[in-house]
Amino acid sequence: MVPRSRLDERSRRALLECGARFAFVSAIAVVPCVFGLRSWHDTGKLLATLYSLGSFIAFIRAARSGDRLESSSVTLWDEAMAFSACSLFVHGVMRSQV
Repeated sequence: MVPRSRLDERSRRALLECGARFAFVSAIAVVPCVFGLRSWHDTGKLLATLYSLGSFIAFIRAARSGDRLESSSVTLWDEAMAFSACSLFVHGVMRSQV
């Protein structure tokens, strides 16, 4: 039997808010492409740029809010790193398509 770990309320709220931000940013880039208003290649560039911007904003918010890096809860620092990782991933995929 695998032991379950439980998230505290702050972590659950942070993950929910982070997921909502990811969905919003992704929708801004992808929805026009689905309707044929933008090419997929341009969408990848826009998505990587928006993820980088999201990372920058999350870093600033984390620094201003006083979240600790070594916190046992999910914080804005984790959100900033997630946005950075997604931005780097999209950049890598875009470079491999050339």
